[in-house]
Amino acid sequence: MTTPTIIGTSSFAQSGGSALTNILEEFSNISILKGGAEFECKFFAENIFPLETALLIGGGVDKAVKTFLHNAKIAATQSDYKNNFGQNFLQYTKEYLDSVTENYLGGVHKTYDFEFVDNDEAKIFSNARHLFHYLYGNRRYSDVAYEPYTWEPQYTPFGPVYYGEFTDDFYEKTYQYLEKVFAPLYEEGKNYILGDTLYTADVTTPQELKYFRNSKVLISNRDPRDLYVANKEIYGEWFIPTWTVET
Repeated sequence: MTTPTIIGTSSFAQSGGSALTNILEEFSNISILKGGAEFECKFFAENIFPLETALLIGGGVDKAVKTFLHNAKIAATQSDYKNNFGQNFLQYTKEYLDSVTENYLGGVHKTYDFEFVDNDEAKIFSNARHLFHYLYGNRRYSDVAYEPYTWEPQYTPFGPVYYGEFTDDFYEKTYQYLEKVFAPLYEEGKNYILGDTLYTADVTTPQELKYFRNSKVLISNRDPRDLYVANKEIYGEWFIPTWTVET
């Protein structure tokens, strides 16, 4: 089966992106993500772009990967992602991140780091903590050591720390990841897969298009004057800048 073209519709709030989705889903050769315009599939653009940026600048990779994993774990529990991408979504995400980054066993310094430790290891941590407190408790060692200052033993478990740099095969690996994730949506006779809000409709959209091997984006731009009046009279959304300001 030929890999279908991914079409993403997007827009600024209340500007007609969902209307584009509703129109395109009427075509017989288009397969639409289950949930249609109600399912805003933002996960990929919102997580791959920060990862790519971190790899390019060579900093913040650990945070980008752990944020990616955290968001993937949440998405994997949501019905829209499960219904569209199946039970392997989270596993494919982990494999992808392992393929574009490296990691070493480093200190677990933040509470959220424990989320990225395997369950079996987490149980060992818990048992080790109990043993540590049983053996050492709050004992102080200033009287038996030669150090000039009081010191206490500390329990610090270790977990993965991610690092890496941008490589020439980043996009190819990203293609492969997204093709595996979207594979459950492939249908005979369907040349396109349509998803709402796959892209951010922002300055980063051209970069986001590079993550799919073959993709198109349709962005709905509404007359800002029309949007201003509609928000003042109908929507009243806080994120649309129509409040009174001094000029």
